[in-house]
Amino acid sequence: MNGKMNMATMKDIAEQVGVSRPAVSAVLNNKNNSRVSPENRRKILEIASKMNFQPNFAARALVRQRTHMIGFICGGINEPFFANLTEMMLTEAEARGYRLLTLLTNWSQEKELERLNLMMDSSIDGIIMFSSSLKSETKEYKRLLEKRFPVVLLNDMTPDFTSLMFDIRQGVNELLELISNGGHRKVAMVHYMNDATIKKKVYMESIRKYDLEYEEYIFHNDIDNISGEWKSISECATRIASDPQRPDVLLMFSDFSAIAMISALTKLGINVPDDISVAGMDGLFLGGMTTPPLTSILKDCAEMSRIAIDELIKQIDHPDTYKPRNLLVPTKLIIRNSISKIQ
Repeated sequence: MNGKMNMATMKDIAEQVGVSRPAVSAVLNNKNNSRVSPENRRKILEIASKMNFQPNFAARALVRQRTHMIGFICGGINEPFFANLTEMMLTEAEARGYRLLTLLTNWSQEKELERLNLMMDSSIDGIIMFSSSLKSETKEYKRLLEKRFPVVLLNDMTPDFTSLMFDIRQGVNELLELISNGGHRKVAMVHYMNDATIKKKVYMESIRKYDLEYEEYIFHNDIDNISGEWKSISECATRIASDPQRPDVLLMFSDFSAIAMISALTKLGINVPDDISVAGMDGLFLGGMTTPPLTSILKDCAEMSRIAIDELIKQIDHPDTYKPRNLLVPTKLIIRNSISKIQ
């Protein structure tokens, strides 16, 4: 028993005293319960003290006053995708009677964990976190597990917490099929250094499937300065424009970078899609307003937000029975006019 002192539960105490778990709950939460004898009440309090019992979130949720406030941790809202995601989270939360408290981290893993601790110590009911910093070896990960604090992770997968990711395979496959059927043979993946892990892997699967030639262009991502990132994409456009073996299609890893690339190529006298085709990823409404309108893989922020808020509220409402789930949000291709068809 001594080895488990810090992990003692109401069930442990109930077994020690020989009473039911609801009886222990009634005593520890200071509820009047005539079915618990004075002697058992004394034993429950005594053993709880000896076992160093600390109520977890699930137990507290049964008796504490809810604030109906949800925390959302995100790196930043400079890029349109994350601004849209934050807006959708706010809309979905408010539709269910919750307020959304958003904390930004400038994509710093240290700040992400700092903000997570801050929210766990505050009076919010649960947390949604767009991050990849919550690893099993971190004390925050262990703290979330121990407290059973309601949390939903976006853009990450773990068996211990409910996690959501966009399944980009369908959208990527539809895009590469469109490119192949249009007569294009050479594509280029264009992205910043830290945006390649999953997206590149999925793109490579479809590139091999359709037997296409490929190359890669990498530009610098300035998370502190959008104008700096725009300049970096412009420099990348210059490299592409001067390549004697220029690719047929540029596969951009976001709509923001695709729009910036089209603008930069146009200034260099390269016409999209007549001289080179460009595809984005996000499916933003803004992409339909560019010249030409951008073909893009839709990552539906409204759908991800709906699922995330629903799953978080299920944890808040049913802390004792909720089981973590790993969920994939499907994607699809939005065909506009930025990809030509070779005659």
